[in-house]
Order: sequence, then C-alpha cells, then structure tokens
Amino acid sequence: MLRYVSAGGVIRAGSDPNNGLPGLGVHEEMVMFVEAGLTPMQAIQAATINVAKAFRKDKDFGTLELGKVADIIAIEGDPLRDIWSVQNVKLVVLSGKIVDADFHSNYKNPIPNIRPWRATPRDIEVSPRSVVQGSGPTTVKVSARRGFDRFHRVTLNGKEVETRLVSPSELEATIPTQALKEAGTYTVMVIGEGDFASKSAPAYLIVSFKR
Repeated sequence: MLRYVSAGGVIRAGSDPNNGLPGLGVHEEMVMFVEAGLTPMQAIQAATINVAKAFRKDKDFGTLELGKVADIIAIEGDPLRDIWSVQNVKLVVLSGKIVDADFHSNYKNPIPNIRPWRATPRDIEVSPRSVVQGSGPTTVKVSARRGFDRFHRVTLNGKEVETRLVSPSELEATIPTQALKEAGTYTVMVIGEGDFASKSAPAYLIVSFKR
C-alpha cells in the first residue's frame, strides 16, 4: 500500500466494512492504513477528500472550504499523533445543526444489526416455552414481529436444528428427542446461515423433569 501511494496512487476508505459495526469500521480502516505505513493525515484524507474524488464530487464535498457541503465533528485529541483519537467525538454538526449527544432514557439504537442488509430479528419468542424431558421429536414455534427469511436457522444451545420458514414473523423448528434428554434451561437463538454475526438475542426453552 505504501509503495502504491508513494508511486502516486490514491487510497480511499470503503463505503462499509465487510464485517463489523457500521461507523466503527471506518475508524478501524484508518488505523490499518497507518499500520500499513501511511501517515495519519493520509489516512484521514482516505476517508474524506479521496472518497469525494473517487465519485467526482470533490468540488462540493470532502474538505472544509467556503461553498462546500459538510457535516462537522469536533474531537478531543490529536489524530496526527494518534489516529484512534478520531473516535473521541465531542461535537457533531449535522446539516448545520448541533446534534444532541446527551443520553436519554428513551434512546433506541438506530442500528438494529451490524448486517442491516441481512438482518436477523433481535427479539424472539418461543412457543411452547417448556417441554418434558426426553419428549420428541418436538416442534416449537419461534416468532418475531417480522424479518425472518429462508436463510434463517434456529439453534438450540448453539446447535442448528431442522428449521422451516412459515412466514416473515414465524419459524418452525423440529427438535430431536436426543437433544432434550437432560432437564434444564436451553438457549434458543436464530442465526443467519453462513453469517456468524447475524443472530438474535437468546430466548429460553425449559425442559422439565420427566415424571
């Protein structure tokens, strides 16, 4: 990369990371640029003016200049000494207005999933909520408001079970008898097949003792 830039090549940050939290991935990318030999200023330019140049929009975006369009952040620290300091954001001016950055009790994270283009519903419910030890094969329904697709799979204690898509709000899972041989609390989750980062919050299935 350093040889490429030294020869006159232009490096720009990607529009999104292949894996990781949106926004944070850009910071990580700038750190990797510095680790690869670029200066902190070159890393910052890769995420700003070079992106604008790549889309031929540098006359309007990419730098703070009179007549250009820009959102502004103020940070604590010197990014030319420590590139990670660009995370220490103290002020955001978006569309000419200061963003309220204080915490509010009714705040809701606007990013429901780090893979928004292949999201998995976060909150799920399991029905029935309890089964008897050793029963099976047992069919349980996993429901959410919406968001299920054919690539979603139900897991029981981390192991995938046979899953059928019923609707965007319901999956049907068949649990073999062997999987319920011990009494206890079992963790049920929904994952995106082939995508370890796409998963729901856990729900729980109680397996009661056989009388």
